[in-house]
Amino acid sequence: MFLKSLEIYGFKSFADKVNLEFSDGITSLLGPNGCGKSNIVDAIKWVLGEQSTKTLRAGRMEDVIFNGTDTRKPLQVAEVSLVISNEERHLGIEEAEVEIKRRIFRNGESEYYLNRNRVLLKNIRELFYDTGVGKSAYSILEQGKIDQILSSKPEDRRYIFEEAAGISRFKVQSIEAERKLAKTDENILQVETILKEVKRNYETKKNQAAKAISYRNLKKEQFSLEVDVQLSTLKSYLLLRESKIEQKERHERDYEAQKGSLSNCDQEIEQMQDQLRTLGSERITMQTELQRLDEAIKGKADKLDLLTQRFRDFLQQKDQAASRSQVI
Repeated sequence: MFLKSLEIYGFKSFADKVNLEFSDGITSLLGPNGCGKSNIVDAIKWVLGEQSTKTLRAGRMEDVIFNGTDTRKPLQVAEVSLVISNEERHLGIEEAEVEIKRRIFRNGESEYYLNRNRVLLKNIRELFYDTGVGKSAYSILEQGKIDQILSSKPEDRRYIFEEAAGISRFKVQSIEAERKLAKTDENILQVETILKEVKRNYETKKNQAAKAISYRNLKKEQFSLEVDVQLSTLKSYLLLRESKIEQKERHERDYEAQKGSLSNCDQEIEQMQDQLRTLGSERITMQTELQRLDEAIKGKADKLDLLTQRFRDFLQQKDQAASRSQVI
């Protein structure tokens, strides 16, 4: 198992895509200071899952993306692909080559790929258990790393030796199993606690259920009684309404009858008014005739008075003449 190729794009100083091919054996990277040799090592650690920005010499994880120069615009993504020879199947995958890829965007979102299939960081780390390959394993020894190992704490050196001996996978699996066992024990304890609580509350719940059933039966009976009362009220209302309807119909019939009688009365009144108008006309005619007769009678009376006066004068003259005759 050895590193076959490394492809870098947009990572730190690598604005353009760079592809490095490695062969089985020793490969040296030569170049002046600042040309990017350390960035290649950072790229290898980063694609293997390094999460420490301090180790990667960056402030934030997004800072590993090419940030631009005076002549180049900043990129929005960084991507590193690593191909490992797996002809001896040390990685537990039935493929001759294994490609690991990591991609990060400006928003901080990262993606991991294993043979072009998207996976989790956990899957990448599990792939390299017991192989010596990893972000903190002995496969990457930077300047001063050996002195650091020799002067480190025993537990730190123990981790490296366990990785080299191929027991780290089992240790991780043991830790994971212990964690799951502890979680299972915790779940069992919670279940037992809940079971005790359920048993303790069983009688209370049973009594509550009996009360609930009794209450439900009483509510049903109450509902039935309320329905009966409402039905009785409704029947009384319907009877009263029917009586009022009959009374209304009777009043309407009486009204129609009175309306017909009133119509006859109107006709009689109209006839009487016609007769009254006729009598009025006749009265006016009679009054006119009476006035004419009164005037005629008055004229005759005046004439009679005149004749009477003349007759009296004649009688007086006659008497006077007779008296004169006797005297003579």
